[in-house]
Order: sequence, then structure tokens, then C-alpha cells
Amino acid sequence: PDDILVYERPDKPHYRFSVLMSDCGQYLHVHTNEGGENNLWHFHRFDQPLRPNITGPLRMEPVIEEFVSDNFYIANDGERTYFRTNFKTPNNRLAVIEKITNPDSRHHSKWIDLIPEHPHDVLETVMPVRQDILVTSYIHDVSHRLSLRRLTDGSLIKEIELPLGALTGFSGERQQDEIFYKFTSFLMPGIIYHLKLDAELKNEPTIFRESKPAGF
Repeated sequence: PDDILVYERPDKPHYRFSVLMSDCGQYLHVHTNEGGENNLWHFHRFDQPLRPNITGPLRMEPVIEEFVSDNFYIANDGERTYFRTNFKTPNNRLAVIEKITNPDSRHHSKWIDLIPEHPHDVLETVMPVRQDILVTSYIHDVSHRLSLRRLTDGSLIKEIELPLGALTGFSGERQQDEIFYKFTSFLMPGIIYHLKLDAELKNEPTIFRESKPAGF
């Protein structure tokens, strides 16, 4: 079948779109950039997510309508929507919109902080796994810090020890109980770690794959 155009901005030819689908299949999120790091955020709610009847352009509801901050959809539980933002918090935070279909609830004055802005470290990545666990990474000075938190209230469960260096990749799904992440440093060209999230979250990461220069 032919492709169906669902969203466009012919009046803004320099806009670039990135699209995210919620795990439940009910919400389509569109982030819009125009050269800088700040973005717009719109979404569409499907009435029948398992059998959406898409015949043409979708009605997009605005969440962020001005290029004033960098915002990124993370996950949702029904209408309760989690997202990372640097709106008035340059080090980023994880915030919640309680009812995203309600325009009043979408206003920034009604956002709820789940993980408040850190005074020094930058919240870089937030990834939901095992339904109600968040994997978060922070930039601390010149290295990364990795931790597990509760999705319900953002509270810290445990720190995952890392040597001095940088995290360069993450992989995990909310429906899965494992994550993979890649770590590099001046002494290590690349190590992929695997962490199986057991019931008590006591497991430690193991090396899944390691790159070693010949003769090193």
C-alpha cells in the first residue's frame, strides 16, 4: 500500500521531526527541531491502538509550542506521561504530566518533578526497564554515573559502579528485565556490559563483549 502522510509543516521547511511510539501503542509523539537543541513536542492519541484507522493527516495536540527547552518523551502509564526536560533546569530533570490529554495538565506549571535537577551533574539518559525500573545516567565532571531508580517516585535503588570513562550506548526495553550498555575510556576501546535485573536487583553487570587492540 502507498504511504500515508500523517503530519507535515510545509510552512517550516527547515523543521526536522523525530517520532516515538508509546509501548502501549496509543500515543504517537513527535519532537520537532530547527537547527538547535531545543524542540517542540506534539502528540496524537489513537482511539483504537491495536487497529488504528489511519487515512490521512493526524490531529496533533501540543505539549511544547515554543523552542525554549529540550524535551524527550520517556514512557507513559495510561495518560500519566514521563519525560526528560531542561525547561528552567539546565542540568535536566525527569518530570511527569499527570493527564496528557488535558491541556491544563500539560502546562509547565502543573508538571511534577519525579527526579529533580541535580545541582552539579547532568541527567543524560533515562530508560525504563522491567516495567517499573528506571536506568539513569548522569555526566559527573568528565565521566558517567549509572544508577537504578523506581519509576513510581524516582527514588534511588542503587548505583552501578563504573570506572572512569564514558557510556556510549544503551539498550533495553520496558517489557524486558535486562539491559546492555557500552563503556569506553582511554585504556579500554570498548566493553559491552550485560545486567540481568533479578527480583531483588542484586545482580552485578557482567562483560558481554570486549574489544581489545591486537598486541595490547
